[in-house]
Amino acid sequence: MTKEEFLTQMGEAYDNNSPLYYIPSKGITTVTEGNILITFVENPEHVLAGTEQLCKDYGYQEKVNNPDYDANAEDLVPQKIANPVTKEEFANKKWRQFGVNAANNYYRQKAEAEALAGITTPTVD
Repeated sequence: MTKEEFLTQMGEAYDNNSPLYYIPSKGITTVTEGNILITFVENPEHVLAGTEQLCKDYGYQEKVNNPDYDANAEDLVPQKIANPVTKEEFANKKWRQFGVNAANNYYRQKAEAEALAGITTPTVD
């Protein structure tokens, strides 16, 4: 089963540009590498706890500044509005960033090791 088939079957949207997919409503995290699809099915209570903790650790705010707010305007609009990004979307982004950062670190370290492997130190007599 392809990642597209899997995620379509789960009834969730996905982003083709990311190797990591997090579906908090189902407690599912999938990581793709080439043709390999790894799926982690988590206890939904743990997923909710993880989502709450990520939001706390990374500063999610229930209310954000209203871009339409103008203190000098005659028609006052609220200074703060409900955050248009849900906690689940926020946590999803953080999980994806974690996965992408881990992959980038792996490839950077691999490239550095390969580059250094070809270097020899000259002997001075």
